[in-house]
Amino acid sequence: MSAFVRPPVGPVVLRLDEQETSILEQLASQLVDMLEDATRAGLATAVELDPAMARLVPEGYRDDPEAAAEFRRFTADDLVGGKVTAARTVLAALTADASDAAQPTDIPVGHEDGAAVTLEGETAWTWLRFLNDTRLTIAARLGIEEDDGEPFDPAPTTSDDEQDPQLMMAIYAWLGYLQESIVAVLDEA
Repeated sequence: MSAFVRPPVGPVVLRLDEQETSILEQLASQLVDMLEDATRAGLATAVELDPAMARLVPEGYRDDPEAAAEFRRFTADDLVGGKVTAARTVLAALTADASDAAQPTDIPVGHEDGAAVTLEGETAWTWLRFLNDTRLTIAARLGIEEDDGEPFDPAPTTSDDEQDPQLMMAIYAWLGYLQESIVAVLDEA
């Protein structure tokens, strides 16, 4: 399983195997599509209709609907724009030509056939935001209200069109592991 690491000298690095890279590419692309579709449809409507959008664009004032609507009106576009930018940054890093990326050799390699993503400067924080947004989206889709560490048993799939809840739960847990590893690396800095 991959984790973010920081060598003794240099930037944060994430080594991924091909399947992990593919999953992150798909998640980043889907997040961009969802956010752009919500923007085109109108964020206020999207937030009302989609629990994932409600998590990504939360209310500023829970006890005052009028103030919450006003707050969202002034902040939602910038908030969603930042989320789209973060997801596109992750997607660009994952789809970059391998010959363009620095391949550090002083980091233990767990995935010989995968890729190493090097995160310079603030890019590690961008990845953290993307991981958080993606986990919030998956949690909303699975009906997870709190991540209290207790096992969650999603309902079985009832349609061929639905994502397998067990698979989505595994991806949710893996993203949590990646999120925890990047926080630990950033905390060391």
